[in-house]
Amino acid sequence: HASMGVRRGTSLVLLGLGVAISGLTQRANSFVGGSHKIVGPARAGSLFWGSVGLHRVFQSPRTQRYAALKKSQVPREKNVGWGQSFDPFEASFESSFEEDEDEEAAAEGEGIRQVEDRETLLRISSEIGPTERMVLFPVFAFKTSCSRTGQDRWNTQLHGRAVNMEIHKGRRRMHTLARALGFQPSTPAEEMLYTNRMNKFTLKGAKMRSIGIDMGPGVWWGTSLSNGHFLIDAGVSAGCIPKEIPESGPPVTHDYYSVAAPDGRVWASSVYFVPPQGVSVISDIDDTIKVTQVRRRNQMFKNTFLKEFEPVSGMSSLYQYMANKGAAFHYVSNSPWQLQEDLDSFIRDTDFPQGTFHLKHLKFTIGQPRQYIINRLGLRSRSKNITNHKHSMVTTIINAFPERKFILVGDSGEKDPMIYANIAEHFPNQVEKVYIRRVEGDHREHDHWDGVFRGLEREKWTVFEHSDAVVDDVKAFFES
Repeated sequence: HASMGVRRGTSLVLLGLGVAISGLTQRANSFVGGSHKIVGPARAGSLFWGSVGLHRVFQSPRTQRYAALKKSQVPREKNVGWGQSFDPFEASFESSFEEDEDEEAAAEGEGIRQVEDRETLLRISSEIGPTERMVLFPVFAFKTSCSRTGQDRWNTQLHGRAVNMEIHKGRRRMHTLARALGFQPSTPAEEMLYTNRMNKFTLKGAKMRSIGIDMGPGVWWGTSLSNGHFLIDAGVSAGCIPKEIPESGPPVTHDYYSVAAPDGRVWASSVYFVPPQGVSVISDIDDTIKVTQVRRRNQMFKNTFLKEFEPVSGMSSLYQYMANKGAAFHYVSNSPWQLQEDLDSFIRDTDFPQGTFHLKHLKFTIGQPRQYIINRLGLRSRSKNITNHKHSMVTTIINAFPERKFILVGDSGEKDPMIYANIAEHFPNQVEKVYIRRVEGDHREHDHWDGVFRGLEREKWTVFEHSDAVVDDVKAFFES
C-alpha cells in the first residue's frame, strides 16, 4: 500500500510541476515579448501526461487488487505474532496440510504442497499468479530481550523470492556470451543442466507481490521488491515458541510456510533457532566445499552450467564431525541467489550439514555482456577492498550471537584469507579458528600467510590442502 501511495504522490507531483512549468513558460515569454505558441502545447502536454499517470495508477488492475486487499477480512498491514490472537481459520489451514501430505508432496515436489480448502483461499492468499512461483530460503533466529518489557524474544528475517516462470530477462545475451566463452552443452545431460541453471539467471522477479509467511500460530506479511526478493522481519516471544530451545548447543529447526497462493500452492523452508551459546561454523562454498575453480573463469562457467556440482574431497566428513558436536552452520558465499536451490540440493546430496544461506544479490549491467554474466555469477572484483558482501554478512552473524564461538572456513582463491583475518582481529574473543583451503595452483609460501594473519595468534589459523591436515586440530578444539 505504501508503494501505491508513492506512485500516486509521484504522479500528483509531476502533474503539479507540469502546470507550474507551463505557467512559468508563459510568464517568461510575456516578459521578453516572445511568442506564446509554445505555451499552449507545453501546458497541454504536461496536463495530458500527468492525467495519464494518475489514470494508470488509480485504474490499474494492481491498484484495484490492493484496494480489495485493504477491505479483506485479514488486513495486510498488520503482522500477527506467536502468542497473539488470530483468525479461527488457522486451525483449518493447518489441518489442510495434514491431509494427504505424502501424496501431495510426491505430486508437487519437495517443499510444495497443495491446499484444497477453497474457503480459506478466498479469505487470504499470497499474491502469486499461476505463471509465478516462490522460493523460501532457510534463515536463522537469534535470542534478544525486549527493550520495553525485558522479556526474552527471538528475532528473525524471513527471506524468499517470487519469480515469473514465463518472462525472461537477458536470456539472449546470456546464451550469446556462453557461446563466445565456449561452454555450450555437448551432451543431453549437459543440455538439461545448462537450460535449467541458465533459466534461473534470466527469470524476471515478480515485484510488488503481497507475500504471507506462516510460522505456526502467527502470520507475517511483506511485499516483494523489483528483483522478486522479500525480507520480512519477525519477532516471537520466547514463551510462545512451540519448541524448547536450550541456552547452549545445536540449533533447533522449525519449518515455516508461505500462505497459500490463490491456486493452493504452498512453499516451505526452515528457521534455525540458534541458542545464545555454542559453536557456529561460517563456511564459504566455492572451492571450499564445492569444486568451482573460480580462478579459471572458463572452467568456472563449465562447472556452474554444464556439470553436476562436485564436493571437495574430505570436507563433508569434517563438517559432519563438527555438526555431531553441536555446531550450527552458515554458508556465506558470493554465489548468486539464483543458485540457492541447486546449492541446497548439493549440500543435502553430499551429506554436508544443513544450515542457512547468505548469498549475493546481483545487478543487471546493460550493454556490457561480459560484465553482465560475471555479475550474474557473483564473481568478486579484484580490488584490495575487503569490506564486501561476505565481510558484511559474516560480521552480521557474529554480532547476532555475542556469546557463541566461531570457526571460519574458506579458501585461498580470492579474498577469504584477508576477510577472515580482519574479522578475527575485530572479534578476538569469538573467532576461535580460521581454516583456509589452499586451491589448486596456489604455491604461495608460509611467509605470505604469516603476513596475512600477522595480527592473529599462530594456533588460531591454518592453511591446508586436504581436510586430513586439520582433523586433529578440529577434534582438539571440540574436546577442549
